[in-house]
Amino acid sequence: MEKTIGYLAAYKDYTIGVDYICKSNSTGHKVCLSEDDLPVYLSFYEINYKFRLYEVEVLGHKKQVDERYVAEGIRAIRIVPPIYYQGKISKRWEYDENNNCITGTTVSCEDYLLGEYDENNNYIQYRI
Repeated sequence: MEKTIGYLAAYKDYTIGVDYICKSNSTGHKVCLSEDDLPVYLSFYEINYKFRLYEVEVLGHKKQVDERYVAEGIRAIRIVPPIYYQGKISKRWEYDENNNCITGTTVSCEDYLLGEYDENNNYIQYRI
């Protein structure tokens, strides 16, 4: 049986070579199975200092959900260096002086407003 290789975006550390299997039918690992689909896949994630992109082997069943696949299990192969995927990121985030995320750019590079805050740093609206 041929191995299925894909990418997993995460904010936590996965140990290389270890199998991670979901025990629940309702959850799974959201993976990207095509390098060509990485720009859309990465648009679901905020790329910050905690972000890691793993190359993974998909284990068990998988099903397509939107632009991603949900895999029953994964085995981390390696951490993909940021220089590899930085050029594929089409979503950007902007923060105010209080570290509130206020604007972003969609995959189609259209700007949108994420939130507005009052003078007391209270969140007052969300709109796209």
